[in-house]
Amino acid sequence: MFFFILLTLFLFFWLLNQYHFNKKNILFLLIFMNLFSCSSDLDSEIKPECNYNEDCIDGYSCIDTFCVKSCRNIICSENEICDLYTLECIPKPCQTDSDCSSEFYCNINGECKSKERYCSSSDECFSGYRCDLDINICKIESDICLKNDDCPFGMFCSSGECLPTLQCFDIFTNNNSKESAGEIELDIDYSMQLSPWYSDWYSFDYDGVSTIEFYLSFIHQNGDIDLKVYQNGQLITESNSDENYESILLKPSILSKGEIFIEVFLYQRDSQDTDCIFYELQGHELTLQCNYDILEPNNDYQNAVKLENAIGQLLTICNREKDIYKIAPTNKNDKYNFMLSLYHPENRAGVSGKLWRIENDYPMLMVKTETQGVIDYLEAELEGGKIYYLEIEGRNEYSYTYSLDYYLQPQQDNTSCYNDELEPNNATPTAITPDINFGSYFLSICRADIDWHPIQVVNGTKIQVIINFNQENGDLNLALYKFNGTQLEEISHSELTLNYEILSYQPQEDETIYIKVYPSGGSIENSYFIQILQID
Repeated sequence: MFFFILLTLFLFFWLLNQYHFNKKNILFLLIFMNLFSCSSDLDSEIKPECNYNEDCIDGYSCIDTFCVKSCRNIICSENEICDLYTLECIPKPCQTDSDCSSEFYCNINGECKSKERYCSSSDECFSGYRCDLDINICKIESDICLKNDDCPFGMFCSSGECLPTLQCFDIFTNNNSKESAGEIELDIDYSMQLSPWYSDWYSFDYDGVSTIEFYLSFIHQNGDIDLKVYQNGQLITESNSDENYESILLKPSILSKGEIFIEVFLYQRDSQDTDCIFYELQGHELTLQCNYDILEPNNDYQNAVKLENAIGQLLTICNREKDIYKIAPTNKNDKYNFMLSLYHPENRAGVSGKLWRIENDYPMLMVKTETQGVIDYLEAELEGGKIYYLEIEGRNEYSYTYSLDYYLQPQQDNTSCYNDELEPNNATPTAITPDINFGSYFLSICRADIDWHPIQVVNGTKIQVIINFNQENGDLNLALYKFNGTQLEEISHSELTLNYEILSYQPQEDETIYIKVYPSGGSIENSYFIQILQID
């Protein structure tokens, strides 16, 4: 470069002396020599450092026209590798996979690499790993799943990941396997909760002689719960209806004396299920002996009893018989609203109801009860001057008890809202105390209305409050309150989307509690039955 500058100066002065350039020519000459000089500098700047590895010294390789430090030409033994930093041979970190931790493997270069590597199928993964196709990475089998059975107990499969299942707590919290089944007894109502991802297991000591019914009641729209019975490791019987209950009969003809196991489980599971499902399980000994009630014999149309005579009675039906009740609205020109409440004191839907209309001396079926566990419901429009029959039928050959209540009133412009016998009860100071075990009251909710019912309860005596209504006219809810000294405090509430609401309460002292019946929202006008029962 220095030589080039000297040469340029020499040429400049020589030309100046020979040709006597003027100022304009001198300027042109300087620009020309400057351009020539710059092009030479540019050529020197873009010249690559190397084109081949041989252009670099030992310990370096040509990468992207630059000499970069590498282990080229450094030869190590079979059990050694070249250290890139020191360019020296050092022992390999691993010889086999056992030299690495369980999550790594030893590659051909003697390096421990993660087993969670790229994959397009599980065939490309190590044993114990599966390909998570969402991210195309090999994952440990316990961390990735294709179905619920791939996950350990207490977990379910969601988008390839095992997640903890929902825990539900009741008196048998740990009865999720046959080995930890909860021991149950007859004539006890067990109020339980079922996790969507667990089965509940129960054990029972069967005497080999009796006929036992286990009855499971729940709200079907919250999940379809089924029942199975096992003995000596074999499936004996099961129940999988589409109703709000399941029922199984244990008979000597199908079971021997000894321990049996009952499995309660959700029929179809969904990864979106996040709520515990409430249910009640009861076991009762059945008998073929029928204790006939005071209205017998009323088993055919000729011996039908007027429906009003059945109100307030505890009735019995058995041997698949039918109890017949007659309904005869009097005024020929009127239409009547008819509502029936069929109550099962044993919490078992052992009977069902049908309403028949007599046309030309021939019975025609109008409507039948909707089974909803504790209460069945029926509603119809009747014409005055015609004869109707209510038919109550037993579910099987065994004995069941039931009670009836009904409402029959001529239709008016505003039949759903009126001042009933307990009004005014829109506030606690004016609320009227209804009789416990009176039977039932037929009451009304008007727009923006709330009904309060105070009742006296006795320490240790369990009560049950039930309201029954037609939800199509508007949804009603139920709540229980007690006075804590300064204000009302909620005990519990029921906000089902069925034709009834039900709550139970067992006080720890003599006290007054307040029943609240209220619409779920909007301008609702509806009528309802309310029953308040003491349960021994």
